[in-house]
Amino acid sequence: MAIKKAPSRLEVNKDIRRILVRHSVDTTKLQFTCTGKLITMTGGIYGEGGKELGHSNVDAVFKDIARLGMRVYCELENWTISEGSISKKGGNTKEDPKSNPNTQAKKEPTSTPQQDKKAA
Repeated sequence: MAIKKAPSRLEVNKDIRRILVRHSVDTTKLQFTCTGKLITMTGGIYGEGGKELGHSNVDAVFKDIARLGMRVYCELENWTISEGSISKKGGNTKEDPKSNPNTQAKKEPTSTPQQDKKAA
C-alpha cells in the first residue's frame, strides 16, 4: 500500500487560486498563504472588477476550500468567516444549520399579543 504524500505548499496555493478563479473572485484584493495545515486569508473577497459577492457565492468558495482538508483563518475587510457562519460586515449573518446543532429555524408568530387581545 502506497502512502499518500501531503500536498506541497505550492500545490495548495495553486488549488486555492483555481477555486478563486472558478468563482470569479478578484485575486488582486485577496491575499492568502498556506503554512502546514492552515490557510490564512487577508484582504477582501470581491468579484471581478471589485463587484460585491453574495452570501451564496462566498459560501460556495469556502465549501470548495474546505474540501482541501485544511483549517482556514480569515481576517477579511468585508466578510466575517467562522465555522458554520458567514456574514457580510455591516450585513446579515447566514448560518449553516447543519454545522450548529443548537441552531433551529424559528417560526414567526402569525399574530402579535395585542392582536390576540383584540380578537378575544
